[in-house]
Amino acid sequence: MQFLGEEIRQTTEAVWTSILGLCIDATEIGVEHTARTDDWVGCVQIAGEWGGALVVACPTALLERIASGMFGKQTNELTPDELRDALGETTNMVGGNLKALLPGVCFLSLPAVSHGGDWKKQVPYARLVTLLNCTTDGVPFTVALLEKTPRPAQG
Repeated sequence: MQFLGEEIRQTTEAVWTSILGLCIDATEIGVEHTARTDDWVGCVQIAGEWGGALVVACPTALLERIASGMFGKQTNELTPDELRDALGETTNMVGGNLKALLPGVCFLSLPAVSHGGDWKKQVPYARLVTLLNCTTDGVPFTVALLEKTPRPAQG
């Protein structure tokens, strides 16, 4: 069973349509993700009674559409900082809406954004509990919820 899978799908669709003005064409909850190593990755850490992280990973083409809408610029006018800001804000919006559905009182960190690499390796000491694969106009993106795991003993 995917933890809050349907709620994550609904939250993601709400942010995409109402705030970003984009449609989600398809979603699959719990389907294994093939790493796209050129993705931009937004991450917010979740702390409190439930601990983990929310990750949004998308390719540059989709991130440019998101940032273009947020900043009112053509894609060729966007700076790398604007791309980071757009993904950070998008991740924060999805995470903020999801936070209310988590058990107990939880807090979000500021978003962190990176480019390239496998997002699964960017959140140490966490296990994947929900995976949502989506497309917008045929461009894939991923939303994942990871739960904090105990840090292994050093010895």
